[in-house]
Amino acid sequence: MVAHSRRTCFTKALVARPGPFVFPLVLAATAAAQQLIPPCDLLKSSRLAEAARESYAARKYEIAAQQFREAYDACPSQRELLLGLAQALTYERNFDEAILAAQDRSGVELAGAIRRARFFLP
Repeated sequence: MVAHSRRTCFTKALVARPGPFVFPLVLAATAAAQQLIPPCDLLKSSRLAEAARESYAARKYEIAAQQFREAYDACPSQRELLLGLAQALTYERNFDEAILAAQDRSGVELAGAIRRARFFLP
């Protein structure tokens, strides 16, 4: 009877206290998950996006494109910034980059529209 209770206590101790290999495993999994999530400076991205929209409205498309790029780089989860970038690049007549930005955001549909816009813009 003593051996049985001793075995039960030993089993409970194993369950209650993880072994020395668990902590490094959890740490590695956490580090891997953090690498999958790109860093996001939402405040910086918002400021740059607002400046880009103002530049776009003032028809300063080259400056707007640069600001949209910087805003997207500051927070890659703000994928709608790629649409502004594609529009600014289109008016800048930089169609190839505009198509790439559009494909990153919404696939083939917008990219096809930019390809067709080449022929209609003066």
